Amino acid sequence: KVTEKKMHKLGIFNGADLKALSLAQLTKHFGRSGAYYYNVARGVDERPVKSHRTRKSIGAETTFQSNVINKSEIWQTLLRLSERIHSSMTSKSTKARTITIKVKYADFSQITRSQTVTELIESQEQMQLLLPALLKKTEVGQRPIRLIGIAVSNLELENQATGNQVTIDSEVQPQLGLF
Repeated sequence: KVTEKKMHKLGIFNGADLKALSLAQLTKHFGRSGAYYYNVARGVDERPVKSHRTRKSIGAETTFQSNVINKSEIWQTLLRLSERIHSSMTSKSTKARTITIKVKYADFSQITRSQTVTELIESQEQMQLLLPALLKKTEVGQRPIRLIGIAVSNLELENQATGNQVTIDSEVQPQLGLF
């Protein structure tokens, strides 16, 4: 409140007013804080960024160049997206409990469908096994779509993981009849 009154007295009511003053003028009126105000008004802040945010999800999506209804093309896109997500999970030593698909239809209406599982999702194959059931809850293949995406959430770091891990012996084959 004291600084605000002082600024108003000097004709400073917004960022543009603050930026109009020189470093010398601001230092004269605000001491060492003058340099801070001078830099902030110019978008300069040399303090290190401290990020303590915990990642909540990992996802990937793609927008098609034109509307798509072909199930094979959609499935191939989902395979590529699951590969990207798995790569990101591996690099972050992360596993997940929830998988979500996002579908944006040609009319720009959008839906998401999720499934939370007891076993940790740690492989691309596990994601691919869960996708057909989620797709059945959409109109993919019946209505043209603009965008499709996958995200995993309820993440656990590898050293925090407490659930059973499922191993899948056989390679998942695209089974287009599943959705």
